[in-house]
Order: sequence, then C-alpha cells, then structure tokens
Amino acid sequence: MSSSLIEKVGLITKAKYEALQKQIEELTKEREALTKENMELKAKLEEKMKEKESLTKENSELKTKLEQLTREKEELAKENAELKADIESLGKTLRELEEERKRLEEKIRGLEEELSRLKSGTSVS
Repeated sequence: MSSSLIEKVGLITKAKYEALQKQIEELTKEREALTKENMELKAKLEEKMKEKESLTKENSELKTKLEQLTREKEELAKENAELKADIESLGKTLRELEEERKRLEEKIRGLEEELSRLKSGTSVS
C-alpha cells in the first residue's frame, strides 16, 4: 500500500475513533443524567409510597370512625323511635286521663247536685 493510502486509512480510522470516542462521551453523559434522574425518581417514589401509607392509615382510621358513628347514629335513631313511641303512648294516656277526669267531675257534680237536693229535701221535711 502506498503511504498516502495508509495515511488516508489512518485518518479515516482516527476520525472513526474520535467519532466513537465522542459518542462514548455523549452516552456516558446521558447515562449519568439518566442515573441522576433515576435516583431522583426513586426518591420521589419513596416519598409517594410513604404518603400513600400515611393516607391509607388515615383512611383506615376514618373508616373505623365512620363505622363507629354509623353505629351510634343507628342506636340514637332506635332510641329516638322508642322515645317517640313513649311520648305517643303518654299522650294517649294523658288524653284518656283527661277524659276520665271530665267524667269524674261530671259524676261529682251530679252527686253534689243530688246531695244538695237530698239536703234540701231533708231540710224541707
């Protein structure tokens, strides 16, 4: 081979080597950037996982509290229904007692009138 051909092959080889070296440097920089980004994403993921655990715990506590409040509400509703029934029953009893009082007052008036008539009849005789 001639020296000019050898020089050309050398230059081409050198150019290819330099191009490959440049690609290696670029890929190394990209890898470093991706590694850094990967680490940042892992940190964010870890943070989000902790957040998720915290929210899951909070949700569990809220569900428990909701269940407790629901039970209390049901108990109060039952108690209220019983109290309403008692009030209704007492109202009915009160009306019955009022009617009985009126009947007794009428009887008393009738007896007083009869007693008064008897007294006036005995005083006349």
